Amino acid sequence: MTTDFTESVNWLYMGQWPCYVGFVFAQEPFDAEWRRMKLPGEPHPIQRTGSACTHLFDHPKHGIVIIVGIPREYAKKPKAAAAALLAHECVHVVQYIKEEYSPTRDLGVESEAYLYQYLVQCGLELLWNPKKKVSSEEPNPLN
Repeated sequence: MTTDFTESVNWLYMGQWPCYVGFVFAQEPFDAEWRRMKLPGEPHPIQRTGSACTHLFDHPKHGIVIIVGIPREYAKKPKAAAAALLAHECVHVVQYIKEEYSPTRDLGVESEAYLYQYLVQCGLELLWNPKKKVSSEEPNPLN
């Protein structure tokens, strides 16, 4: 049976980075994940002022959690526009990772480039192929 992963946050395995990065493509699964993780307050919108949004949370049990929210409709836009938006949000993910884990040192140009590449590739795969699960060590690491 094929699962449509648009119904949940799609968590990525981040290798050496001790954090969790998830992609979500609709408000309802984001809200459900917010409640499941017992984050304080009301869920943030996955679209604040623009077309997408990246949220950083310091979860008391799991540490740094970063969620990229992009509406599923972007899969139907021109591929270049969708890829550019996803790349923009992935820049924020890397900025958060640098702020949290390496605030006084550069990650190194090649390491940073591979990190961007991994995030964008996984995000595009999820956006354009919602029935496919991308590589992850655990199906839902925050359980």
